[in-house]
Amino acid sequence: MKGKTSNKLLAILSVILIVALVAVPVGAVLKTQAAGTNYETDRSNVQGSEETTTFEKVLKVDNGYKIPQASFNFAIAEGTAVDPTNTTLEVLAGVDADKIVFSSDSVQTSSAGAIDLPYIRQDKTTAANTAAGDYVTIKDGTDYYLAIKTVTLDFSDVEFTEPGVYRYIITESSTQGASNAGVGFDENLTRTLDVYVEDATIKDTTTGAETKLLKIGNYVMYVGTVTNGPSNVTTATTGLSGITVEDDTTKTPNGGEVTGATKSVGFINHYPTAGITFGKEVKGNQGSKDKYFKFTLTLEGAAGSVFDVLLGNADETISANPNDATTCITADVTQPSTISIAANETSVTKDFYLQDGQYITVCGLYEGMTYSIVEDAEDYTSVAGIDAADSNFDIDSDGTNDALSGATSNTTGLTKNAEGKVDSIYTGFTNTKEGLIPTGVVLSVVPWVIAGVVIIGGVVFFAIRSKKKYDEQ
Repeated sequence: MKGKTSNKLLAILSVILIVALVAVPVGAVLKTQAAGTNYETDRSNVQGSEETTTFEKVLKVDNGYKIPQASFNFAIAEGTAVDPTNTTLEVLAGVDADKIVFSSDSVQTSSAGAIDLPYIRQDKTTAANTAAGDYVTIKDGTDYYLAIKTVTLDFSDVEFTEPGVYRYIITESSTQGASNAGVGFDENLTRTLDVYVEDATIKDTTTGAETKLLKIGNYVMYVGTVTNGPSNVTTATTGLSGITVEDDTTKTPNGGEVTGATKSVGFINHYPTAGITFGKEVKGNQGSKDKYFKFTLTLEGAAGSVFDVLLGNADETISANPNDATTCITADVTQPSTISIAANETSVTKDFYLQDGQYITVCGLYEGMTYSIVEDAEDYTSVAGIDAADSNFDIDSDGTNDALSGATSNTTGLTKNAEGKVDSIYTGFTNTKEGLIPTGVVLSVVPWVIAGVVIIGGVVFFAIRSKKKYDEQ
């Protein structure tokens, strides 16, 4: 009995010993495997990971103009790696750019890698209502207002494999024409987006097991294509005096920016870049100040475009036969507030009617377009242009009226100036009608009038004298 018990104890001890001997190498293997595993690429359950960032699309519109119909395209691509230096961090080329999802409140469907962001033509008061305004935020400036849309970038599907600074390039398309008539683009159409990916490994306090995780800590956007790495200085402001922000807001550098680069909030466009203003002045002693003259405007090379018309001091509606001097208006007239060119058309012609001192502006002309303005002067002498002395139009708002001497036509196509913009055009017509007023007519009848007075006076005198003699007799 005692022997059997001893055998059982020996068997148990043997099993324990075998398990213990086996456990040591197994534990060693497990430990080795844990040390050699890669980071998890799924960050969906990682606390504190910033999976989205945003940038603004800012359309700067001059006061008095409506938000134009326009569409802007943005695409993201993987940037270029940058080696580290003793003062800058290494930059890794971005990964999975085609998995970054763009979205915006005004775009019903999101898309990966790119987005088309539309603006609808509307007044800013309509746009101020978020729903009716197609999700446009309005901010008023001094002589302009901002129509702002926010674009969200979602990095949830991007698989980062190591901590580091990952660089991407966002580009705005500069295509003008069909959808962006007269919109001025930023001179720099790229933005650099640095994504800061950090180690977020967690350790089980009971077992000591580690789970290797990553998280996105922050994003920084710069104007243009940045080629340097972020600063690795430990003092928050050292070497960062060159950091500015394009929207003039105050942002304190945190010590990790690219020294000398300009931080960005997004992309800024301006509307309109150019317009054509044409006016009418009437001179001469027989010139009628209330007569309407017909102007015919032709625009070419702008298929699919919509142009705003500012009537200025011109009449929006004119009744049929408005006065005795006007012969060009025989039916009620409503002057157009927009000029549209269909996508399958290359030109459009519109008629306008102006009296003395009235002006009209058509907004949004752009590079490559042509135009012409023709006036029906009827029986007036017409000269292209309006002298400053005859003008009541102040171009630069300096309190002084300016000459409108621009060309009444351009058949070769508008071009950009040295600043990369199309100049606005100010032109018009001066009409003169003179009549030869005879002189000396009044003087030629004076002797006869005097003679008549003398004769009548004499007749009265002798009549009174004769009556007096008659009475004496």
